[in-house]
Amino acid sequence: MSANALFRYVATHWRGEQSLSRSFLNGLIAYISPVMIFAGLRSLGANRSVEVAVFVVFLLGIVWSLVGIFRAGFTALPSWLKFYVRIGLMLGVIGLAAIMTWATARDLLRFGLI
Repeated sequence: MSANALFRYVATHWRGEQSLSRSFLNGLIAYISPVMIFAGLRSLGANRSVEVAVFVVFLLGIVWSLVGIFRAGFTALPSWLKFYVRIGLMLGVIGLAAIMTWATARDLLRFGLI
């Protein structure tokens, strides 16, 4: 995959132009990949600066995935429902952010970063 194609893929997710199912898959990959890399680095005894770099990429990936999921979900709605569902979507995003924060904190505790 060329750098231009990767940039377009990242940008279309960020703008919510991908399907909702693909956006959820992006979110899942954005969460699982850095966690697996981080666990591998910990088992190999990587230094702290590498761990911090992976964690920063992890946080950026989470923000990217949440924004893309929200925008794709809002785009998928019919126009007459958007007004009524906006509050429900916002509550869902807040709930998802709370779950992701809890899961991240749990993983950070498990890996000894906090």
